[in-house]
Amino acid sequence: MKVDNDLINKQLLGFQKELSKRNSNGYACTYSPDKYLHINNETIDLLGSNLHGLSIKNEKRTIVFSFGTLLENRYLPFARIENHLFCFDTQNFNNANQWDILEYKSKYLVTLTIGSFLLNKVWAWLDKGRAIWENESFKVVELVDSIFNHNLTES
Repeated sequence: MKVDNDLINKQLLGFQKELSKRNSNGYACTYSPDKYLHINNETIDLLGSNLHGLSIKNEKRTIVFSFGTLLENRYLPFARIENHLFCFDTQNFNNANQWDILEYKSKYLVTLTIGSFLLNKVWAWLDKGRAIWENESFKVVELVDSIFNHNLTES
C-alpha cells in the first residue's frame, strides 16, 4: 500500500487556508525551522518540509510542529501540545493507508490520518481547548453524573 501524497498535498493546502483565516483573527503563527532531518520517506518529507518549525498560538494555547527522531524504533514525533507529544506509529499502516497518530506517553489513538489531525484536531485544541490526547467521552459522563448528583442533593 502507498500513501496518496496528492491527497496529503490537498490537506496541507486546506490547513494553510485555515491557518490564514486564523492568523488574521489574532493567532500568532511563526515559522522558524531548524534543520529538518530527511528520513527518506516521501510522505514524511512532504509533511516535514511544510510543517517542521511551525508554531501556532493564541492567547491561551500553543501547538508546535517539530519532526524528531524515531522513538522505540517505531514512533515518529511531529507535534507537541503542552507536555503531550504526537507521533506517527510507523509500524501500523491503517485502513486509511496512513500511519496512526498517537499521543506518545499514553499511546492513545488520536486519529487515523494527518488530514484529520491538521483540519480537525489542531483547531479543536486551539479554538476550543479540547484535550485531543484523551477520550473526552469520560468527561461528558462525569459532567452528566455531577449534574444529576447535584440535582438530587437539591431535592
